[in-house]
Amino acid sequence: MKQQTLEQLKTKLNATLSGHHNKLLELMQDMFLTLSGALIAGIALKLFLVPNLFFDGGITGISLLIHEISHDNLGLVIVLMNIPLVAASYFTVSKKFAFRTLLSVILLGVCLLLIPNYAITADKLLISIFGGVFLGIGIGLVMRAGAALDGIEVLALYTLKRTSFTITEIILGINIIIFSIAAFRLCSST
Repeated sequence: MKQQTLEQLKTKLNATLSGHHNKLLELMQDMFLTLSGALIAGIALKLFLVPNLFFDGGITGISLLIHEISHDNLGLVIVLMNIPLVAASYFTVSKKFAFRTLLSVILLGVCLLLIPNYAITADKLLISIFGGVFLGIGIGLVMRAGAALDGIEVLALYTLKRTSFTITEIILGINIIIFSIAAFRLCSST
């Protein structure tokens, strides 16, 4: 009987240790994806989009507008603009999502501080293709890790609960407003 109990305890211990090992491995993988995603998104912004006055949607687009108008540090503006939405995600989505999103936004802000503002190319087609692909890959990697680089999704989820619009319609509406303001801003400055 003692031998059987000992075997059961060993089995439970091995299962517990294996579970902790898997969780640690999963956490390390998520951290790698978050860091890689923030770095790739930062490269897209600082080497393609920002120096050539290309805009993005969401909170990143609003931050780019603020950066262009006030010439404040883009990394700091992105972090500050996302903080209220990360706080909202703490209550509407989950604590884990909010923490991971805050971490990914801070990492993006740090990448934007460290990467120089240098235009790799002036060709508008290459800028849009490579900037869009790199930004999409970066956002996708962060989403794969269970977070977001842009708080607009949180705002859409929050608005979804209070209106009859879908998430797609909400994000599209916000982006139309952002791109309209950007268009008027660029037309008035030239």
